[in-house]
Amino acid sequence: MKIIQEQLQSFRFYRHNQRYIRKLTDTSAEFLWFHVFKDVVIRLPHDVHAKQEMLDASRHYYRNNIQELKRIDEFERMYQSEEAIKWYTKNSFVYRLINKALRTEDVEQMYTFRYFIQDLYLALVVKHKVFKEYGEPITVYRGLRLIQSEFNELTKDEKQLVSMNGYLSTSLTRRVAEIYAGEPTSMSDKLSVLLEIDCDVEKLGDTVIFADISSESHFRDENEILFDIGATFQLTATPKQNDNGVWNLTMIATDEGRTIVRKYIDDHLEFSRDMSAKIMFGVLLYSMGKYDSSLSYFNKLIENPEGEDIALIHVHIARALDIRGDKNNEWKHYEYAYKIITETESKRFEDEARVLLHMGIFCFDRDENDRALEYLTRALHVFEQVYGDTGAEVARALLCIGGCYEQKGDYDRAIEFNTRALKIHEECANPNHLIQYQVLIALGNTYRLQCKYEDALVQFQRALDIRTRTLPEYHSDIADCLSLIGKT
Repeated sequence: MKIIQEQLQSFRFYRHNQRYIRKLTDTSAEFLWFHVFKDVVIRLPHDVHAKQEMLDASRHYYRNNIQELKRIDEFERMYQSEEAIKWYTKNSFVYRLINKALRTEDVEQMYTFRYFIQDLYLALVVKHKVFKEYGEPITVYRGLRLIQSEFNELTKDEKQLVSMNGYLSTSLTRRVAEIYAGEPTSMSDKLSVLLEIDCDVEKLGDTVIFADISSESHFRDENEILFDIGATFQLTATPKQNDNGVWNLTMIATDEGRTIVRKYIDDHLEFSRDMSAKIMFGVLLYSMGKYDSSLSYFNKLIENPEGEDIALIHVHIARALDIRGDKNNEWKHYEYAYKIITETESKRFEDEARVLLHMGIFCFDRDENDRALEYLTRALHVFEQVYGDTGAEVARALLCIGGCYEQKGDYDRAIEFNTRALKIHEECANPNHLIQYQVLIALGNTYRLQCKYEDALVQFQRALDIRTRTLPEYHSDIADCLSLIGKT
C-alpha cells in the first residue's frame, strides 16, 4: 500500500446487467481493455529484446536524472525474474513507470513494459498457489481518499462490478488501511473510504490472482496483499459511515470479470483463437480505435516477423489503411495476403475465405456491387465447405451479401440472405450478439426501403432489446436504434 498519496488509482465500473461493451468511448470500455491487454501481454515473447526495449524507454524517460539512470543500470546488471515483487515494492523506476502507464491507460507504454509485467504476473501466480492450498476465505482492506463524484460513481448501483486501473494493493490488517483512509477534515474535499473485500479463495480458483507479498515487500509490517491487473470486485451492501466519518464499503472478489472478457473477445476480436500474441496485440490496438498505432505496429512487425504469419499481418495493415482511406495500398495488401495464403502447400481455407470477405467489403465500400458479390460469394462457399451452413463466419458472409443486394436495389434478395444469417443465430446455442444486432438492423433498413414499416419496427425493436440487455443506456448503438424507430 506504499506511496498511496502519490497514486490514487482510478476505478472502472461495470453494471451488473452488462455483458460486453463495443466502443472505447463508452464508460466501461477501459474495464474491458485492461483485462484483454493482460490476457495478451502475458502470452508475448519474454526475451532479451523485450527487456532491452523496457530499459531503453526507461533511460529515455529519466535521461536527465543521474540517480535514476544508475538504478536502471543496476537493474540491468542484477535483476532476476524471481525478484519482480521486490523491485515492484521498493518504488523503483519500473513501479513508477508501469503505474503511470496503467493510470493513463497508455496501452503502448504497457506493451513496452511487458517484460516486467509478465515477471510480476508469474511471481504472483506462484504465491497465489499458497492461498489455494490453504483454501480458507480471507478478508483484505484498502484505504482510499475519494472526491464526492468518484464516491457517487462507485456506489450508485447495487451489485456494481468494480475494477482498478492496474494492480491493487491491500492489507490483511484493517488498521493499516484505516491509516491510509485517514479521517475527514474540513480542510479537504475528499471523503475517507475503507474498502473491505472478502475473497472466497476456493471458489475463485485462478480467476482472480492475488498474493501475500509481505515477505518480499519493503513495507513488511503492512501485511500487504497485492492483486494482479484485472481483478474484479462486486459491491455487496449499501455504504455506511462510521462515527469517525469514514465510509465503509464491502465487496467481494469475483470471477465475473473473466466471463465478461471472454464473451467480449469471442464477439468482437474476430478469429482471436487462431492468432499469436504478437498479432493479437496489433488487433487489440485496432479494436481500441488506435488505428495509426496499429498500422505502425504491423509495419514494424512485417519488417521483422520472426516466424509470424505474414499473410495475417498484411490483412491487418490493410484494415488500418482502410481507416486512413488509402484504398490503393489497402487493396495491394489484401492481394499480398491472398497470394501467400493460396500458394502455400498446406490448405488454409478459413484464412482464404476471410481475405475474400475483406476484399468483398472493400469493393462494396466503393459501390462496386457486382465485383463485391463475386468475392463475397466465393468467401461464403469456402466458409460453408469448412463449417457447413452454420457458424458466425457464414452468417457474416450472408450479412455482407445481403448488404450488396440492398445497395443494388434488390430488396427481396437482401431479405433472403439476411434472414438466413438471422436464422443461424437463432439456432445457435452461443450466438454472436454483435452480428445478430447488425443483421436485425440490416433487415429493418431493407423493410423500410420497401415501405414495410411495421416489419421494420419489429426488427429495430428486436435489435434494441439485444443492445439494452448488453450495453449501458447511453451507448451509441442504443441511440441509433431509437433514432431508427423514431424515423420509421
